[in-house]
Amino acid sequence: MRGASPPTAGSAAPTHAGASGRIERQHLFKEDGVKPRLFVPRVTALIVLLVVAAAGCSQPAVPSQTALAPTATSAPASAAPEGTLTVGLASLGNEQMVAGLADAYANVIMDSVYESLVTTGPDLKVQPMLAERWEMAPDGKSYTFWLRKGIQYQDGVGELTSADVKYSLERTADERSLQTNASAIRAAIQSIDASDPYKVVINLKEPNWAFISYLNHTGALTGGVGIVSKKYVEQVGDAEASKHPKGTGPWKLVDHQTASSFTFEAVEGHWRQTPAFKKLVVRLVPNEATRLSMLRSGDLDIAELTAAMKPEAKSAGIATRSNPGDSSIFVALQGQLLPTVPTFDQSVPWAADPADKEASARALKVRKALALATDTQAIIDRIYNGEAQPSAVVDYVPGTPQYDPSWKPYPYDLNEAKRLLAEAGYASGFAKPIDLRLVALPGRPELPDIGQAIGMMWEQGLGLKIKYTQMDWNTIRPQMFVRNVPWVAWAVATGTMADPAIALRVSNHSKAAMSSFEYASSDDLIDKISGEMDSDKRLALHRQLGQLLYDNVVAIPIGVKNSLYGVSERVGDWPMVRGQMYSPLVVFEYIRHGQKR
Repeated sequence: MRGASPPTAGSAAPTHAGASGRIERQHLFKEDGVKPRLFVPRVTALIVLLVVAAAGCSQPAVPSQTALAPTATSAPASAAPEGTLTVGLASLGNEQMVAGLADAYANVIMDSVYESLVTTGPDLKVQPMLAERWEMAPDGKSYTFWLRKGIQYQDGVGELTSADVKYSLERTADERSLQTNASAIRAAIQSIDASDPYKVVINLKEPNWAFISYLNHTGALTGGVGIVSKKYVEQVGDAEASKHPKGTGPWKLVDHQTASSFTFEAVEGHWRQTPAFKKLVVRLVPNEATRLSMLRSGDLDIAELTAAMKPEAKSAGIATRSNPGDSSIFVALQGQLLPTVPTFDQSVPWAADPADKEASARALKVRKALALATDTQAIIDRIYNGEAQPSAVVDYVPGTPQYDPSWKPYPYDLNEAKRLLAEAGYASGFAKPIDLRLVALPGRPELPDIGQAIGMMWEQGLGLKIKYTQMDWNTIRPQMFVRNVPWVAWAVATGTMADPAIALRVSNHSKAAMSSFEYASSDDLIDKISGEMDSDKRLALHRQLGQLLYDNVVAIPIGVKNSLYGVSERVGDWPMVRGQMYSPLVVFEYIRHGQKR
């Protein structure tokens, strides 16, 4: 697992595509920055019970649900919008509202205002959105999109054109962009031709059948590319465009209280879907017990919940909605970097230079020991209450063609874990405490509980010292971007994708904006999969990649989990795209009124 070093963060000036369509250097962003906020996780007796409980319960099945998907051809609601839909989330990301400045989690909020070229249908296939149709060249090296004519931005800003698409792609791909898909788009694009106002041709450096996934509105991890008005953003600047965004979407932002809430109004007569509700309020409510209480009192209509809270919600008469299999949950062991990266720290027990065979063998034993000391079935049984299924490889979903049935989750075996640690030279523990970060992410409020439970398992089972650090995503994100998180472990989630390599390219690749592990060998396979046009060959490469990740225990998979939301009686039909991590939170315009108004 050895190869060339990835580019150092911040080593080059941002880029944009000039009149020729080729990428030229120029700063696109003028203003940025938000203050971090601290999330304080719940500390419950459940975690203690989980740690001392014996493993070995039977594997739960993931509940099924008919998934309805929004499409670009859905008819607008016949009745005028009325009422207010209020949503409570554990995090709002960095709260920026314009392409390039928004991080992956602010994208969830931003997608109410903006739209993308394509979206995902109920069959998990790409469907039109702002593009009425598209085609990929036979060699996979270019995509042509034909735009819908007459699509207007809010408040008379003007009509959507190819210039806006090109500009939005350039912003998203900029080296200072905070969007998760930035590096993948930047690495793929050779040039963009927007000479026809209603046609965009994206020329790629190499064949890439997966490229369209990075543009997807409901993309599980990739965040899509929200199309902004080039004229408006350049006229008012980034700060004003983020404060008063003007998109083509069905919701218009009318108020933003920092670290508190966003308020939107429905766009009546929207080309795609007029919302049933007149107002949409998205509130920051970090504490889960508070979210449940606000559901009871009627102050919230939708609240993200952990599965552990499901029985309490049920006893309170609160209905829940679940989106099956929308996230891959795992414990990231940070510090597994290419040895040429400046922040590579060889003192991290689970990391090593692959060229050093002895150190690599030692680090692998440590990773295996930590995996064996993690009772993943207990986490699934007690934290997820059956709203998850075990998985043996990060970002691979059991039951899919890419997943080899021979891959089995590591068993819970403390004796073997202790033996491996002793063989690796750590019978008495590590030189430093493990810095275990407790971070909640949108749609995954249970992650701090998982992190704390695993930390207690390692403390009690292996005698390791753990430093628990409560942290907001806005705080850890900059450290992740510059790969400066040695000795850090944390429970994290990525969106499940029809193709694991897409998720891995965005979040676990040496050229990704951030990664929890990176090796030259996995980089090479991920890149080969993206460029392989033959589906049978691609499947074989996927199995090869999965085996590599499994054998080297690059992370500790927990499982594939369902998202869970408590809902009031004011919420009726709520379409979700199965397996798409953020789809429930970017389709508020499709939610119908319930029994109570």
